[in-house]
Amino acid sequence: MCHKRRRIHVTLTFENLCQEDDFRRRMMDKFAEDERIEQMNAQKRRMKMMEHKREVERLLGERRAMYEREKEAELEDQKQEEKRAQASSQKRPSIVSKET
Repeated sequence: MCHKRRRIHVTLTFENLCQEDDFRRRMMDKFAEDERIEQMNAQKRRMKMMEHKREVERLLGERRAMYEREKEAELEDQKQEEKRAQASSQKRPSIVSKET
């Protein structure tokens, strides 16, 4: 009887060890998959941040270009106004001299 009990105990212990090994293997596979997914998410996050950085730089470039165009337009307007003022000031003396 003792021998039979011992055999049952060994069998149960072996089954428990097999179950533990199976559980250990499944959990390691799950953790490896979780880690792979986490790495993929981190890579996607880095890629998205790089994409956003490029977009910000592009928008800043457009903004700078627009500022430069506005400045050039202002300078051009200023030059045109100065030309008109000079032309007007040159016409005044001739008008004044014709009246006298």
